[in-house]
Amino acid sequence: MILHAIVDDLRVARAAIDGGATHVQLRLKNLPTAELIDEGRPFRDLCARSGVTFVVN
Repeated sequence: MILHAIVDDLRVARAAIDGGATHVQLRLKNLPTAELIDEGRPFRDLCARSGVTFVVN
């Protein structure tokens, strides 16, 4: 089973993973690319440590 969580907050991502999410999608629509990359790094690290697929949109 796949549980895909769409998030914009690291605490929510952590809670989703703790709740069984298998995929986390970071959705920050209005950020320039460079800022999105900077904001996304902690999400990427969290997902990598947790064995969860990370998607940026």
